[in-house]
Amino acid sequence: MKLFIRNMMLFTMTCLIAFALLVTIEKAILNNMGQFKLSQKDKYIFMGHSHPQMDYDDKLIDSSVNLASSGEAYFYTYIKLKKILESNSDKKTVFVEFSNNNIIAQMNKWIWNDVYIYDRYRLYWSYTPNAERKLLYSKNPEASILCDIKSVVTNVYYIFSLKNIAKDDRMGGYLHLNRDKTDSLLQASLLYAKSKPPDMSISTVNLMYLRKIIEICKDKDVKVILIRSPLHPIYDEFKNESKFKEVLNNEFNDVEFLDLRNFPMINSDYGDLEHLNYRGARKYSCFFNKLLKEGLLDSANKQKFINDQMAREK
Repeated sequence: MKLFIRNMMLFTMTCLIAFALLVTIEKAILNNMGQFKLSQKDKYIFMGHSHPQMDYDDKLIDSSVNLASSGEAYFYTYIKLKKILESNSDKKTVFVEFSNNNIIAQMNKWIWNDVYIYDRYRLYWSYTPNAERKLLYSKNPEASILCDIKSVVTNVYYIFSLKNIAKDDRMGGYLHLNRDKTDSLLQASLLYAKSKPPDMSISTVNLMYLRKIIEICKDKDVKVILIRSPLHPIYDEFKNESKFKEVLNNEFNDVEFLDLRNFPMINSDYGDLEHLNYRGARKYSCFFNKLLKEGLLDSANKQKFINDQMAREK
């Protein structure tokens, strides 16, 4: 019996050591494969959640790459962008989506709820710094541990496929949205007007990672600009506009903010009240490309430059 127990303990220790060795080797390989390398021609990077993912068609915006991803909290954007900046020494300009729903407490779920850990953390596992790993373990240890195990298999795929992770559509990229639900959503909102008060709660964690995004860009001498992309005028999250402006003015007044929420669109340009479909994205992306080509980033008053151009579009 003692011999059996000793053999079991030895077998268990051997398995744990082998697993730890495999994890260490995987991390070392993936972190040295240069899979986050971008083309030197890509000067503009779009980051954020579903709004920029569906709004910026990088094929229509010169020298740009869209790395936004639906459902991505700033926590995961930070991990991804950190690797991108480490892998690209040439200077980029990073546009980070900053919209009304980015500030609300629901963003906490986008960081550590089961579905987001299994979807996001599994992809970023090898690149997640210890501080961020500790946060996930403190909030959802069960899902984090399970994801650690599953990630070992996922990483084998990346190692042998030699796929550039920054070009993997699961990590982000323009999404061609072939949908037009705006008119039906407008009718529903008129019939069933929401009476609940606006959500004024704040995700301090999500905003902390937006600050970390800004600081890492500054440390790398990379220009970072916050941007709010087009939204339908009756988008529900506009109810917290006063809180949004308060957060922007009090916590991020050291960063340029470009507001294009009022870019002129018709209902058929939206997939829903917060996302552009492919028609709207084509119209907006061509406009944004024009802004860049006509000197937006060199303008002393960028918001006035944008407003004047949008007025001409109307």
